[in-house]
Amino acid sequence: MRIAIIGAGVAGVCSAYELAAAGHQVTVFERRGSVAAEGSFATGGHIAPALALPWLAPSFPRPGAGPLGWQWQRWRSQRKPAMQEAQDRVLHLARFSHERLQQLRRHLQLDHERAEGQLVLLRQDKDQKAIQFGLERLQRLDMPYRLLDAAQCLALEPGLNPEIALHGGIQLGLGEVGNTRQFCHLLRSEAQRLGARFRFHTTVRRLEAGSPASLVHEYTPTDEQLGPSTHQLRRAEPPDAGDTQPAPPWSARGAL
Repeated sequence: MRIAIIGAGVAGVCSAYELAAAGHQVTVFERRGSVAAEGSFATGGHIAPALALPWLAPSFPRPGAGPLGWQWQRWRSQRKPAMQEAQDRVLHLARFSHERLQQLRRHLQLDHERAEGQLVLLRQDKDQKAIQFGLERLQRLDMPYRLLDAAQCLALEPGLNPEIALHGGIQLGLGEVGNTRQFCHLLRSEAQRLGARFRFHTTVRRLEAGSPASLVHEYTPTDEQLGPSTHQLRRAEPPDAGDTQPAPPWSARGAL
């Protein structure tokens, strides 16, 4: 199947790899000059299945916490079996995503900046009491965590300011943080080895229904990318950017 992906952020790059690995003909269209150039450029890169679940127990409507009508609807919806089923599906997806990341890193030998574990800070004692519902739920689901005091948090993460009041924290076992941009560049190369194509400086204008459907796109390099000497030749450029291969490590442009 021929598949077009619009956007080469972390979702687009991962989708391109998985679809190419499944044997599809994949083309990724990206208006910037490289992968992970916008929202995925400096994102936190957090992956922790436990954070996909609500940690606070459903609270009964009370004055001062927002419109009572909205609170009542929220409280009722949280108590419905369908809500529990939806949360179970979200947790299943989060666990699968975490496991799949480990598989890809081992299989493809991806080497990017990363650190294991996730630390959730608790400023006050009432914060710990408020999430007791969530901690009991993690225990029932056999999701490992460790309750830390303030000193243990500072020892685990020396970057914390010791002068700021801190009650403690929760260290999650299944979780990590990583350099999303590095990961995207590495996985992009692997996707291209499987036949995926990346068209940078290409803006998708519209989708047209039909049999087959068509995608209308335009080659839109920036003036900075063209440079003063090539600005006058802009009209002579091809209608799209074509396939762009991975750049060598010393290239500052992100694409050849």
